Amino acid sequence: FADDDLPEDKTVIVDFDLRNPQVARFMDENVNREIGLSTLFTGTTDDVTDIIQDSKVPNLHYMTRGPVPDYPDELVVPEEKLQLLFDYLKANYDTIIVDTSPVGIITDAIMLSKHVDHTLYTIRVGVTKREMLEKARENFDQNLLTNPMIVLNGLKKGEVYQTDPS
Repeated sequence: FADDDLPEDKTVIVDFDLRNPQVARFMDENVNREIGLSTLFTGTTDDVTDIIQDSKVPNLHYMTRGPVPDYPDELVVPEEKLQLLFDYLKANYDTIIVDTSPVGIITDAIMLSKHVDHTLYTIRVGVTKREMLEKARENFDQNLLTNPMIVLNGLKKGEVYQTDPS
């Protein structure tokens, strides 16, 4: 980018896939793995700004899961901390992208639904299993997700996507 072409909107990516976080590996080789959502949710910090990290891209920040707690399956996400997090992000960022574990496996995406404007459900051709599609359909039909949309990924030009009838 030339300096004149840099985006002015501030964006933050939040890695809310607490069991299989992936955002940090794409963002920066110097990521601080000692801070993140787990430090906010366990009370190690009460300041959202403590867990925001800069990327190499201007106006793009990110939050990682943070250190793995002793009992990761028992990590509780207190509603007041979640509200604090999203209140801060909405007041300070133009775009907030939240990456979660797959809908249907873990309820994180459903829990976060009231804090987001849209839910993107990504389906990868040849990878996403039919059961996951059925679970997504149930969530859509029950209005558990905010403004759900499907992104079809991995389809080659000229191919037609058909679901397996089995």
